[in-house]
Amino acid sequence: MRQPQHGTVKPDAWIPRALITGDKGTIEFSNWLAPHAWHTITTRSEGINRTEKVYKEGWSTYRYQLEAFATKLSGKEPDSWVSLDDSVGNMASIDLVYEKSGLGRRK
Repeated sequence: MRQPQHGTVKPDAWIPRALITGDKGTIEFSNWLAPHAWHTITTRSEGINRTEKVYKEGWSTYRYQLEAFATKLSGKEPDSWVSLDDSVGNMASIDLVYEKSGLGRRK
């Protein structure tokens, strides 16, 4: 027996997206909740659409971190590296968000 159809769902409707709209165009981040699996970044401005995937097929963000760490240990400069000062600044920002939200600083 055929199931009644109450509507349709696009196959990619479950994909989390974030859309930022500015004066000159938009930026859309697809799958921002799980970018380690895959993601795309699409910019639209002045009639030009550009979509990028900033990863190698099959590589997770964890793989990139491991590659950068191994490169740094070998004495070379990795393509991307977060400095100690930037890391401490990020932690301070996260602490401030928790404090301002009323949840308190994490220990």
